[in-house]
Amino acid sequence: MINHSIEKPIKKDGFTNNLSRLFTKFGPKQGWATFLILLGLMLTTGYSLREGTWVPTPGLIIIIFCSTTLGMFLSRISPHWVISHTIGILTGVILCIHFAGTLTEEVLLIEKAYEISYRVDEWYSKINQGGMSQDILPLSLAILALGWIMGFFGSWCTFKFSNAWLILLIAGIAILTNLSFLPEKFNNRFFIFMLFGLMLLSQTQLFNKKKQWISSGYYFNKASGNLGLGIICVTAILIVLASSSLPLKVFTNNNIVKVWNLGRTPLASLEQDFSRIFSVIDSKIGGGGRFFGDTLPFQGKIAFQNKRVATVKSEDQSYW
Repeated sequence: MINHSIEKPIKKDGFTNNLSRLFTKFGPKQGWATFLILLGLMLTTGYSLREGTWVPTPGLIIIIFCSTTLGMFLSRISPHWVISHTIGILTGVILCIHFAGTLTEEVLLIEKAYEISYRVDEWYSKINQGGMSQDILPLSLAILALGWIMGFFGSWCTFKFSNAWLILLIAGIAILTNLSFLPEKFNNRFFIFMLFGLMLLSQTQLFNKKKQWISSGYYFNKASGNLGLGIICVTAILIVLASSSLPLKVFTNNNIVKVWNLGRTPLASLEQDFSRIFSVIDSKIGGGGRFFGDTLPFQGKIAFQNKRVATVKSEDQSYW
């Protein structure tokens, strides 16, 4: 009776200890809190892309979660970077084909891959020859691939080198580009992104500083680590709340406008091609007009906002 009652907690403690050691062994050196912050950053970007409803993106959130987790795991077990990237690319290709293939009628993975390759090739041929395509599958595949690339390489670099600047740059460009073509009601997503970004950057910098201090002979216990994380969270929340509450004032400087126009001159020549390539995507905000080249993409509604746009003098009656 006595021996039996003693054995139970021993088994329970052994299982708990083994599970704790397993999480420590395969978890990130920067701590699971850093991983959760990075995951929140990536999911915010993914939800923003999905809310845009540019094209169907089945499995985008799953792809971002799996890519972020796999990148962290491979950076922890530290195989050669060629092996890590090969595993990441092959896994991403399989998942992107699987989820993009749900937009087809195929069932088997090999059939989905063949159908996707055929439609992407047909889409590219039309675009390359100066035409237009109404097939949304290549664009859906591109967004899924972008989600995997951001999640995997961003996570791998963050936890491998304890540097969050790469993922902040890539994800920041993605979410800002997406939000710039969405109505203003979606702008609060950027403040959520900024919150996770500040926390991630602060957490990685604190980890690097701790490594330097420990090498100098300082000791840190678990309580000090939790205190540092708490201070980071509170500070980041206060900064985001303050920045989101400030009034928006637009300043215009003619010299800056000239420099901006000069810098974007090479890109201006590509706008017609972009409109042609993405003609299948509808705009989410109304524009004051359209500037057309050889093609006529119908991208969303044209909102003149009750303003006079033209005055016509004609001897013949006509409907405008």
